[in-house]
Amino acid sequence: MNIQTTVAAVKLGEYIRLKDSDSAPVWIRDAYDKATKTYTLVKADDINHTMQAKPTRVVYIGFTY
Repeated sequence: MNIQTTVAAVKLGEYIRLKDSDSAPVWIRDAYDKATKTYTLVKADDINHTMQAKPTRVVYIGFTY
């Protein structure tokens, strides 16, 4: 069962998904950037693939990876 939350509520290094689907890619919540006021998300399968997400972005946790 996936739990819906925001990026700001997720701890550093925790696994998240951006969609409520078992086939959605897994991301890792990384550092907060004060300049852009966003969180960095790193794709678990490819650490070179990153994206920025606003603190209010809805994400899903509580799944088995």
